Amino acid sequence: MSLGPRVSRPYRFGVRFRPPEPSAEPRRKRVDSFHWENAGVDPSARLRCGAFAASDGAEVPYHLWLARKPRAAVLLLHGAFDYAAAFEEIGPRLARRGFTSIAFDQRGFGATASRGTWTGTARMADDMIEAAQFVRGRVPANSPLFAIGESLGGAVAIHAAASSMAPLLKGLVLAAPGALASPLRKRLLAWFAASLRAMGGDAELVFERLSGWELTPAAAIRLLGDPLVMRHIPPEMLCGMASLALASVSEAKRVNVPVLTMVGARDELVRQGCIRQLFDNLAGPKSWLVVPDAPHLLLHWSRSGGVLREATRWMCAQLGRGSPEAVCAETPGAISIAA
Repeated sequence: MSLGPRVSRPYRFGVRFRPPEPSAEPRRKRVDSFHWENAGVDPSARLRCGAFAASDGAEVPYHLWLARKPRAAVLLLHGAFDYAAAFEEIGPRLARRGFTSIAFDQRGFGATASRGTWTGTARMADDMIEAAQFVRGRVPANSPLFAIGESLGGAVAIHAAASSMAPLLKGLVLAAPGALASPLRKRLLAWFAASLRAMGGDAELVFERLSGWELTPAAAIRLLGDPLVMRHIPPEMLCGMASLALASVSEAKRVNVPVLTMVGARDELVRQGCIRQLFDNLAGPKSWLVVPDAPHLLLHWSRSGGVLREATRWMCAQLGRGSPEAVCAETPGAISIAA
């Protein structure tokens, strides 16, 4: 598979009309059949796949990477249109550093039964809280808990951290979090979504990646070819994601846990000014990092190894503050995110 040409605009936007679905059950079977479990990316990874039961009775698919000697647990929250396999390269690396990590399909995405349906911010935040409870049962008692949220996942992490989940969290790492600081932009998106509905009710937004030259090969192959990566978005999901991103900026004022916020200098999807406003609103200890030359997908960038080392170093520093004897396997030091 070609990773595509080196183009200035790596995405294609458009509108299409949905073909009719014969029934919900055949659709579900097709989604299940497309599960790409790319454990081959790292054959030595201690990977477990399954689904945990959420409080509303739904099954939430997950990927779990077990550290041999866990010193902390990490929740991994994927971005819009992606699913748990987004972390198939990152999970094993975190496990080798002593972080047992879990990535799960957020509602409406991946192989969830609600795929293509917006279930609301509260439900997505609840899933994060319940995923935390699930993974904490697989590490030693009282192990610290972190969350790494990418894009949409960062916005969900903000909402959960502003809730009753805060006492469980040792810290948050936000990688280009979904942030929308302008109510006007939200109204424009709502108008666009309403226009799609007015076109007959079956219209949806087309959002497709055209190239993957700046990503890791595994990320490019997944984002260009994996059928579980969504490329057609119903209007309701577009409105829901805009509301989530807008609310995350104000919800940040209620987040008191330590936060590392990382943004790409060449982010092509989220305005850096919006992310900065979210960052400025954070109420607890916080760190800001702009990664030179990086695109929106920091964790899937071809130089994402340096980004992950920076996140790991920051989490190690938080562990050291709470427990002087806690030292990560990789000695913290100056991290260079270089070519």
